[in-house]
Amino acid sequence: MATIPRSNAGRTMPGRVPGVRLPTPNAATAQAIDEFTTVGGNIAARATAQDTANQNRVFAEQQQAANEERRRQEAVAEAQARARDLENQRRLEDSLADEGESLREQIMRGEIGPDALEAEWSKRSEKVLGKGREGFRPHAADIAMPALTGRVLTIGNVLRRAAETKGRQDVTATMRSELERLGREYATDPAKATARMNALLDTMGPASDLNPKDLQATRQKWLESAQYVQAREAVALGRSDPAALARAEAMLDKLPDLDPTRRAELQDRVSLFRAQHDAQTERRAARAEAAAAARMRTAEAEFRSGMALAQEGILDPSEAERRLDAMRGTPYQQAFRQMLEQQRKTGPLAAQPVAGVRQALDAVNAQIARGGITEELAQQRETLGKVAAGQERDIASMGGLRAAAKRGVIVADQPLNFGAGMAAVGDQLRNRVLQADMVRGWAGTPQSPLYPEEAEALATMLASADPVGFGQTVGALGSMVPAEQMAAIARQIDAKDKGLALALVAGSTQTTEGRTVAEIIRRGQQAVKDKAPETKGAEATALQEALTKAIGDALPARLREDAIEAARLVYFGQKAAGRAVSVNGAVQLALGGPIIGWNGKSIPVPAGMTQYDLRDRLEAYPRAELERQAADGWILLAGARPIGVPEFLAELPSAQLEPAGRGRYTVRMNGSLALNKDRRPLVIEVTR
Repeated sequence: MATIPRSNAGRTMPGRVPGVRLPTPNAATAQAIDEFTTVGGNIAARATAQDTANQNRVFAEQQQAANEERRRQEAVAEAQARARDLENQRRLEDSLADEGESLREQIMRGEIGPDALEAEWSKRSEKVLGKGREGFRPHAADIAMPALTGRVLTIGNVLRRAAETKGRQDVTATMRSELERLGREYATDPAKATARMNALLDTMGPASDLNPKDLQATRQKWLESAQYVQAREAVALGRSDPAALARAEAMLDKLPDLDPTRRAELQDRVSLFRAQHDAQTERRAARAEAAAAARMRTAEAEFRSGMALAQEGILDPSEAERRLDAMRGTPYQQAFRQMLEQQRKTGPLAAQPVAGVRQALDAVNAQIARGGITEELAQQRETLGKVAAGQERDIASMGGLRAAAKRGVIVADQPLNFGAGMAAVGDQLRNRVLQADMVRGWAGTPQSPLYPEEAEALATMLASADPVGFGQTVGALGSMVPAEQMAAIARQIDAKDKGLALALVAGSTQTTEGRTVAEIIRRGQQAVKDKAPETKGAEATALQEALTKAIGDALPARLREDAIEAARLVYFGQKAAGRAVSVNGAVQLALGGPIIGWNGKSIPVPAGMTQYDLRDRLEAYPRAELERQAADGWILLAGARPIGVPEFLAELPSAQLEPAGRGRYTVRMNGSLALNKDRRPLVIEVTR
């Protein structure tokens, strides 16, 4: 297209227009036109070259941009592929970890042994890696598989260590079982049993999960336990045999590994039995003197009083002879002789355990029900009934100690004088504790170490003390008297002073601040007496409801109300002392520990104890403690077959427990209460 050149002034310049003839220029004009044409041609050529260069440049830039985009997309695709490879590798690592954990759990359960471990892990890991290799790109698989193979080796090492741990645990269990058996053999052949014990620990100990320090502790504990059992049985034989008691005392000096505390305990028992032997000797001498003096009494009086004692089976043989001498030559002599004949059959019954007499009476009644009554059975039933009724009546009216002393089970002790303070009666009270422990075996239930009038004197002394002195006195008493005997003392004074009885049950239990719970309960009693605001009205009602809910069904009905009242007084006592207190805190102080869930039920446990602690105690519960209650080795369950003590111990951690005092429980298995042959519930004791 023709262009119209413009001058610098912007005016339109004439150019060539097709079809227009111009006048022929002269030579100068022609030359100028040629020059102009040449310049215009050069300008046009340069413009064309510039356009070509620009086009080439644009093409090159576009091609470069396309190459960069292709490389970017290739990089993105490579990153995504690498991510898939890494994800596949992580998934395979997780699968290997899961398989390893599953196999470890089977090892610890004993389902897979060390011999089968390698093959099983190889099979499982190869199965995981075989399927997982398909998820990699070829070159990525070559990179990932060495790392995965290393993971297989690492997990394999973990599994081998788990198998080693399980093996050591099994060795420990076997070793403990064998130590228990050797402990029973110690009584018959101490040297042989000790040698076998040392050999067992030396050979099997390094392969167990016990370290050298624990092995040495196990060795020492075994020696202490074995020697204690041997010494305890020897001392028990000396209870009624002075010669055996002397042998037991000599034995105590020849047991180097016996725990000093237990040695002192046994020495105290030896002293108690020796005192009883001496007292029996003195009593026999006194009776002989009394028999000589009593001959002056009238025959009728001796006959009547002798008959009353004989009917309950508590006529002492030496006393009977004395009475017979007094009646010699009178019409009562023959009748009294006939009575003595009957006494020889029934007299020993009075000193027999209460449950045993009742069991014998039940057996006679059952025999009568099966085959009818005879004169002999009627006489047996009458005699047993009078003996049992007399035992139970005296225990209820005069207390277990006096009832047992009356029947010759123990020797009656001198009265305690609480007016002189706890320190003055300390030694005598410790002797009473031993007597009460002996009477418990006869009566079948925990007994107070105090006579009824002594319990009243103690209550009077405590009632006059301020809360701090009260807590200190109860704490001192609790340090000498076992918890079950403290509870028996509390029952003696419960009707007179409920709060005092609850404080005695708390005994020497202390808070984290060093105060006894007994002191806190006493302060709570004082707050109620002073009619503090929190002890009455809607606040007190709400507290009662909250405490009842907090305790729930963790205690049987006979203990629940006392626990609620104790917690209520603890709450008031803490408030009165300006201490922060909660419902649960008051309940824990009142019960001596928290309430936990155990095999479908709620139960209180000692302070600081958890479910795991309780399970540990039950799993390691001393067999000797159960055999002390089930002497024949069998435990009865209603409606089920009897089970032996080892089987009972194995089932104990899964059994239900029912509170029977602080840290004391009866046991239910399959809904049945566990009993011994005398139909007494078995009681287990656990402590923190």
